[in-house]
Amino acid sequence: MKISILYFDDDPVLLDIFREMLSDTYDVQTASTLSEARSALAQCPDIISDWSMPEMSGTDFLREAARDCPDGFRVMLTGYGQVGDVFKEISSGVIQLFITKPWDESDMREVLERATLMRERKGHLRPRPGGGLMALASFMNVLAGCV
Repeated sequence: MKISILYFDDDPVLLDIFREMLSDTYDVQTASTLSEARSALAQCPDIISDWSMPEMSGTDFLREAARDCPDGFRVMLTGYGQVGDVFKEISSGVIQLFITKPWDESDMREVLERATLMRERKGHLRPRPGGGLMALASFMNVLAGCV
């Protein structure tokens, strides 16, 4: 059975590209509005959300998703300029991984494979205290590359 993934972004071109590139491996759902994204949460998919969204920040959406659908794995899509803004949510486990823009297929597949490995290591989907440690390591690597 394919893992279900919700990709929440306001760029319809990126939504189409994501769907086309990854639907062979994943059950891909896309949403360009907050209403569509909230509706998709009923299935508790893994979630990739853009940081900068018009109706609600991606951070706030992932915080809501963590509360309403704690079994979904949460990934933030962000530009280098916003990486520092997600630090609190990474350390709290609201955001479990992140990927920077622009992304390509290999970057996205790597993040999704990491999510799968993290889930397998935990033995279940629920985040544990300190569950953001792998994301923090990735975060620190990005910061090191920006210096």
